[in-house]
Amino acid sequence: MAIDTYAKLQSAISDELNRNDLLAAVTTYSSGTIDGAVKRSIEACEYRIQRTLRIRQMETSTSITTVGGTSSYTLPSDFLSARLAYISADPVTVLQQTTLENLFSQYPSAATAQPAMIAVSGASLLMRPVPDAAYTIPFYYYAKPAPLTDTNSTNTILAVAPDIYLYGSCLEITRFLGEDQRIQVWKGFYDEAVRLITEDSNAAKWSGVLVQAALPVTVVV
Repeated sequence: MAIDTYAKLQSAISDELNRNDLLAAVTTYSSGTIDGAVKRSIEACEYRIQRTLRIRQMETSTSITTVGGTSSYTLPSDFLSARLAYISADPVTVLQQTTLENLFSQYPSAATAQPAMIAVSGASLLMRPVPDAAYTIPFYYYAKPAPLTDTNSTNTILAVAPDIYLYGSCLEITRFLGEDQRIQVWKGFYDEAVRLITEDSNAAKWSGVLVQAALPVTVVV
């Protein structure tokens, strides 16, 4: 069975653990209905994915239009980490990504000019020099995958790497089972799945890039 929907993922987790009872919603000892352990483990797995996975299928882009005299711009709500930003002009100017500390060390004054550097601070993207005019800046970044729900049955990660969801959810569900000895087993499977899909992603992005071989050097001592 291909694990290509939220419902099939839940079934696969239940089958992997041989525990159908984990699918049921919790109503006892609660003031309302709580999702079953399987659904809660999938949600916890998605937080783990956000922190550990960066592949090309998570890349997206938006466009920022600067305002003269304004250095701070709100990041997209699904932002995870920056990939690339550049000023759309001829020629294109790529903005250097740096730390917040280095940004202000390099440009301590609020003087305005064409931006050259960017840094992430909280939910904002800061630019230096402070923009002196309106610039169109395409901004590429890694985005949070849309969470799986009963109404959103799939997303980019489930489509390309369902094993990450399966093993990650089994890892997260161990606390419900009290089977601490299984934690390292599921973590090993999850880490390996992340490694393989990351290598696949990098191969797709860099397979056409020519690598210049280093010339042999003879050291005389």
